[in-house]
Amino acid sequence: MKHLALFVMLVFIVSLGAISSAGLLSLSFETSATTHAMGGYNTTVGNAWNSDPLMSYTNPALAAFQEGFSYSVIKYKWLPDVTDDDYYYHAAFAVIGYKGIALSLPALNQNSDWGIYMDFGGQEQTGPAGNSLGTCHSYDSYKAYGLAINPLETYREFADNPHPVLKHFDLALGLSYIDIDSFLAPASGLTDATAEAHTSIYNLGLLAKANYRFGDFLNAEASFGLTRFNPENKKVSYKVSYIEDMYAHPIVRYRNTGFGVFCSVPMELIRDYLPTEYMFTDNLISLKWLQGQQDPLFGYEDEITTGNGMELGLLDTIYLRHGHYDDEEGHITGDTKGFGIKLHYKDYFAIRYNQASFPGGELVKKHESYDMGVNVNFLKLMEAIRN
Repeated sequence: MKHLALFVMLVFIVSLGAISSAGLLSLSFETSATTHAMGGYNTTVGNAWNSDPLMSYTNPALAAFQEGFSYSVIKYKWLPDVTDDDYYYHAAFAVIGYKGIALSLPALNQNSDWGIYMDFGGQEQTGPAGNSLGTCHSYDSYKAYGLAINPLETYREFADNPHPVLKHFDLALGLSYIDIDSFLAPASGLTDATAEAHTSIYNLGLLAKANYRFGDFLNAEASFGLTRFNPENKKVSYKVSYIEDMYAHPIVRYRNTGFGVFCSVPMELIRDYLPTEYMFTDNLISLKWLQGQQDPLFGYEDEITTGNGMELGLLDTIYLRHGHYDDEEGHITGDTKGFGIKLHYKDYFAIRYNQASFPGGELVKKHESYDMGVNVNFLKLMEAIRN
């Protein structure tokens, strides 16, 4: 059992290049393939333009920009070049949004679990004499419940005559509660205690956005995002008697800051050539740029990671993405890339698919991920059906 617990910790440390004193490092894994393709773990925080519930895990304020019902699911293999074991990362979330107010909830993932499930596969368990005691299954499981509000959008929707200036600004705030369940190994001849932990933390998020439209020729927007993950600086304890009665690690804790710029050519530019009923999208072409930075906060010298990425969109349907991720201390540096397809009808419903590749460090040449999702605005659908 001792070797098992140390091995699981080692997997985290070498795969992330992170500071070894932190616990539950999989809490900081990025959940979105779109973000993987656009500079990695840091750029989600300022991305106000993708209606993807997976991103609300990183910045809970993003859910306030999603109208109707949204669902997304992701799966990718961790350490694919190092071991044949099935170490998979699973995540799925749903968002229910209405006029600037949104709930984000854990959803059913491909492992038949809810929310996030980091699967370490089957591990062999040994007794004091080195005899085999069978196998066990190690995992980390996280369920995030979030609430977000964009009060300016809510006011615009319900006010009789909102001031025209307000249409150019948004300010969303978000809070998520993350329930943590971690299991390393059952009791054995070395200890009567099960190596497991149960705790919870919070994640705070903010996103500000400004927009301006230059007639029918250009739409320009800019955003700034900020999060504080585990602001209480909680620790996680695994009761393992061969080390001490209780051995506590500080849970990973960090501050994310980032911003983005979005420019697009609206469909209205060609309205003289295309009837309104055939305008199924908002934009002919779009260009997005994201920049982000993560500052782990462990009480001593911080390790800063950065990322940036660009996205070219065609008819709000096809997306090409490229970026760069830089973690010098963790020796994880390299380009990121990917693409996305969004099949939709106006903003009534959409089906999404995103794929990405991103650097994995010294042990893993690259990771590959994909996610899928659906968006449905039931209120607009029913209104369209009635009319």
